[in-house]
Amino acid sequence: MGRTALGLAAAGGFAELSADLIEHCGSSLFRWEDAGGSTSLEVAARMTEPESVVALLSLEERLRESAEARLKEREKQHRREAKAAEQRRAQAAAERRAERKRAAEARLEAEDRAYLARCRAARKAEAQEQKLVLSEIAKVRAAAARREKEASRQRFKAANARLSPPG
Repeated sequence: MGRTALGLAAAGGFAELSADLIEHCGSSLFRWEDAGGSTSLEVAARMTEPESVVALLSLEERLRESAEARLKEREKQHRREAKAAEQRRAQAAAERRAERKRAAEARLEAEDRAYLARCRAARKAEAQEQKLVLSEIAKVRAAAARREKEASRQRFKAANARLSPPG
């Protein structure tokens, strides 16, 4: 429409202008019936100049209020959408942090398992080495025992040979 209702009214043709304006807007907001059953278009056509100006100003005010209400609703919707977007971003960031934490915990658990496996392998190797050492010690002791037994037998034979008469 481009011009205000007051500017249009000042241009003249009040009744026609108000009827045209109401018809042009076509909104149920501006369509009504008075107590006599006349529609808003019929009432607008019968208006005098001052009534038309008042009606146009009233119409302009209702249009402004309606536009302001729609603007406020759009702003509320934008704020809700922005808040929801921020919540989604925060949720995604929390999920990323949780995923990094789970990955770090999994990495630490894997390192712990590897360390424990190395410790078990080292203990097993140490036990095997100890077994070999003990086996070697047992062999050396057995050989020493055999030599001692043989030496003892030789001493016994020598003592026997000295004690027994020749021949």
